[in-house]
Amino acid sequence: MNTHPDSNLSKVRQKDLAKAANVSVSTVSLALRDHPSISAATKRKVAELQKKIGYQPSRTSSPPSERPRLLFCLLRRALNSPLYNPFLEGVVTACKQLRSPLDIDFVRVDEDISEHPFQAQNGAPPDGIIFAGAVTEEIVNRGKAEASHVVVLGTHHLNEPVHRVDLDLNAMARMIARRVIADGNRAAFLVTIPSDDYNRDLAHALKEALQNEGLPILPRNTFTLNPNETDVSAVASAVVSHKGPVAVVTSALFISQGLLAQIPGRKSAIKHYSILVDETPQPGIIGINPGQKRLGMVGVDLLHALHSKETNYTGPFTTLLPPVGWVEPPSVSR
Repeated sequence: MNTHPDSNLSKVRQKDLAKAANVSVSTVSLALRDHPSISAATKRKVAELQKKIGYQPSRTSSPPSERPRLLFCLLRRALNSPLYNPFLEGVVTACKQLRSPLDIDFVRVDEDISEHPFQAQNGAPPDGIIFAGAVTEEIVNRGKAEASHVVVLGTHHLNEPVHRVDLDLNAMARMIARRVIADGNRAAFLVTIPSDDYNRDLAHALKEALQNEGLPILPRNTFTLNPNETDVSAVASAVVSHKGPVAVVTSALFISQGLLAQIPGRKSAIKHYSILVDETPQPGIIGINPGQKRLGMVGVDLLHALHSKETNYTGPFTTLLPPVGWVEPPSVSR
């Protein structure tokens, strides 16, 4: 309960304090925790303004858990989405398999991230945080202020040093390019969704790998779609008009499925290759399973090793995982 005589002060938020101090929210968070990366002058300024405007941290105190507590935080993405649900499954699986089990909480943040406390459900600070989704440097800095260790899953271009677990996109692209060549294709089309760092890096890796394997993708055979775009008629028309064995490589399953629905079945010279999210075979599509569940598992293992001091190296670690393997369509055995 706020005992300050002005009841309106209970509405003061951390970003209000940051604005008053003319610093970022992460700087305020670090200053309030006496973090060594913040200068003494800034700490004094934040402390004085905190008292002046009446800001009170939202975190409640609670006895520490006997077991390490992990927080899995998905930022502005759906937990049940095909891309991120495997991360969650991997985190849960790894927590159960550890010799010294971890307590785990989950949180999905869609609102103003700068105001959301990264804490366990009981209000206690977590021992480690795994971030996935729309991760930014601001988020990483805040996570470091909240927890002893932070791990980021997936592809993110961050200047802030942080432990990362990601797919080896170059290895996956090389694997796809070599399969496309081995299957006898004489040309290739590439259809991607350049909506984030993962998709942009993947598109670049695929182009480079096919070029290195001797099958460069011509500009007219390169298509980009918006995340919510389902109309692939332009791509289908270009593919159908091409003569000879041709490969269509897509970064998302729904693109390949849309193309299959529009391209006549008699076009047996057209082979579809797509990146899947699991090992489920897809009719008419040669899929590659990147093994996204492993990202969550390795993230937990890394946090556990850091927390239990099983390693003397504190990082930052960057772990790149190669794809699991091919997922052949039901009618094909290889």
